[in-house]
Amino acid sequence: MTQVDRFFVLLFMLLLTVSLTSCAPEEGYIPVHGVSPSTTFGFQTAPPNSGSGAQGDPWQISTPEHLAWMADPDYLERLAGYYLLVNDITAPDNLVIAPVPEGSGPMYADSPDIFQGRFNGNGYTITVNIYLPGHDYVGLFGQIGENGLVQSLTVSGRVEGSRATGGLAGINDGKVTDSTAYVEVTGEFEAGGLVGQNFGTVQDSYAAGNVSGESVVGGLVGRSWDGRVLNSQASGNVSGDSSTGGLIGMNGVFEIAVDSEIINSHATGNVRGDEYAGGLVGGNMGTIQGSYAIGNVSGDFSTGGLAGSNFGTIQGSHATGDATGRDVVGGLVGMDMGGTVRNSYASGAVSGDRMVGGLIGITAGELQGGFATGYVSGQFGTGGLIGHNLGRVLNAYATGNVSGQVGTGGLIGHNLGTVLNTYATGHVRNDAEHTERFAHADNGAGGLIGATLDADSGDAELLAMGITFSDSTALLSSVAMNTAVEGPTGFTFRIWGNGIIDNVSGNYASSAIHIYIGGQPFTGAGNRNNRLGQTVAPEKLATEVFWRETMGWDFDDIWIWDSIRNLPTLRDLPRVEVPMSANYDDYDDERG
Repeated sequence: MTQVDRFFVLLFMLLLTVSLTSCAPEEGYIPVHGVSPSTTFGFQTAPPNSGSGAQGDPWQISTPEHLAWMADPDYLERLAGYYLLVNDITAPDNLVIAPVPEGSGPMYADSPDIFQGRFNGNGYTITVNIYLPGHDYVGLFGQIGENGLVQSLTVSGRVEGSRATGGLAGINDGKVTDSTAYVEVTGEFEAGGLVGQNFGTVQDSYAAGNVSGESVVGGLVGRSWDGRVLNSQASGNVSGDSSTGGLIGMNGVFEIAVDSEIINSHATGNVRGDEYAGGLVGGNMGTIQGSYAIGNVSGDFSTGGLAGSNFGTIQGSHATGDATGRDVVGGLVGMDMGGTVRNSYASGAVSGDRMVGGLIGITAGELQGGFATGYVSGQFGTGGLIGHNLGRVLNAYATGNVSGQVGTGGLIGHNLGTVLNTYATGHVRNDAEHTERFAHADNGAGGLIGATLDADSGDAELLAMGITFSDSTALLSSVAMNTAVEGPTGFTFRIWGNGIIDNVSGNYASSAIHIYIGGQPFTGAGNRNNRLGQTVAPEKLATEVFWRETMGWDFDDIWIWDSIRNLPTLRDLPRVEVPMSANYDDYDDERG
């Protein structure tokens, strides 16, 4: 071998050694999710330059290596320390602090393997790029324990995972406060703009990124199991297949008694889901109080401007966006399965096919104080306030115009429940006269109620939902003040269009209501109140005395007189301007 040959051999061996050395894991790299450090899941670490991790002397985080140092699984005591972010940081790709081991499920809330420390973001931002589509419990923090606190932190970037995926945390058992996420989040189950699963408290926080997933998807939180969301908001658009909400995908757990709360929070983004889609929550099994949604909502089944479905309590809340769906659509709630709605309202337009209401699509629960002002259009069971009522409605009213085909009412489309102290003012139009639905047993048009739902026939879909039919109906102390009621021959009246009512008392209809039968003005003799109430002059209806003395309504605690509209309005709710629907401008001009 010549000297030249030896030179090239030595040069080759030197280059090979350098190449192998550069490919080897560097000292200080740590594995994440149990993957070899030689992959992209390993990170270079370095201890913070300042601090001891004590309460009065937090570790000061200023580099990506400091973040990775926090996550070193060989030093779990670091997860219980105090941290202070001192500048903006771009985190290493796929870094997850306190990850949940693959296949193990969430750790106990007090486990040392999860973040039990205090992280003060100090108003600074951590930019993340986490792409772990096959992994669960994904976020900047995998799991925040019950003693953990993250505050004053902003996170930006993108996060993608499988179950329990959030812009800031996969799971929160502790507290997240004064924090913001500008993160695009993609997950499969329980995906949220800020937190995937919440068992703790999210307070004074905000998420702005769009969120997409398959099931239980929310703009702020995927699912709040038994947690609390206080004074928080989300503005991103949200899309999913089931249980999709502008703020939270699902609040609570179905058929499990939990105390999950949403208080003084709101969502502004648009929501699209297949089933159980809501402007604020996809499904509510807990409590919603003092909250609202203003985005538009679209879905196929059980769509609501605030909540797709409600099994819990909604109080002092409202929705202003439009709700569009196929079956079971409401301006506030799509389906209320035995829940309670108190002092809440909706003002958006509502459209669908079956069971469509300005406030609630179908209810088997209780409404205590509420109103709807939006235009409502549907086909089967369409009402200005409720599409199908199988529960109890007390102290409520509707002012929007209503258009439908089978069972169309200014207040309720189909009723098989109790209605007390209500009124409706909108124009009612039932277009079934020249369709195959004309002779339907549940057809009718009324200023208040379209028709009695036929309990004997038993709607198969409602029975499949687990809804039981009441054996009695009641309409008490209610007033029809509609501009007009139009409907089919034989089933159009000022108060109740068609069906049998078991308990009727103290109802009135304005003598100014115009009746149109089969498209023609009714000029025949007879009282079009359908034997369900008395006629009263509109001048009398415009006085507080009538409502206070004749109707016996409570103006001390429940109602207050609106001197602008000359009508009662609910004391605990604002007066909402009633927009004139373009759908009826020409009609009203022509038919007066």
